[in-house]
Amino acid sequence: MTSHPLTDVYITIVARISDKKLKGIRYRFIYSKKEHFWGMTAHGIKKQNQFQVSDLERTILDGLDRPDLCGGMMDVTRGIWVKQKEIQWIKLAQYGEKFKNKAAVKRLGFIIETLEIGNQKFIEQIQALAKETKGYALFDPDGNRTGSYINRWGLLLNTNSKELKEGIWG
Repeated sequence: MTSHPLTDVYITIVARISDKKLKGIRYRFIYSKKEHFWGMTAHGIKKQNQFQVSDLERTILDGLDRPDLCGGMMDVTRGIWVKQKEIQWIKLAQYGEKFKNKAAVKRLGFIIETLEIGNQKFIEQIQALAKETKGYALFDPDGNRTGSYINRWGLLLNTNSKELKEGIWG
């Protein structure tokens, strides 16, 4: 979903492995429990060389959960905008139900509504999921704890939504 060259590649695995560097690219291995591996699809040219990667919908939620590993909230938002026609909205809503971090779901709802993509049914489903958790999450987890509260999404908007749109549409 990115449009710029990668210098760091993050790989989530069930074992602890030290980071590696190969041809100028740093491969960072993130440990995760086996039960967190779902929403995967196989990639590779030959069947014996295939590997598992997260599908688009899982990638979106992972990016909203940990934007620091994905270039930041602007890059995640831009990726959603670029891939909007490929997103399976029903699947994304189902994944939102299953996804443990509801702050990522709150961010998703706000972004979809702000960019005016998706559909009303999807937004209603995501809003119902967002209301399952109390309190306010930071829109940008790496940002300051200042900004305006968005009650509808349970977010502290610590970035400017106008800048968010301008970052997408130019």
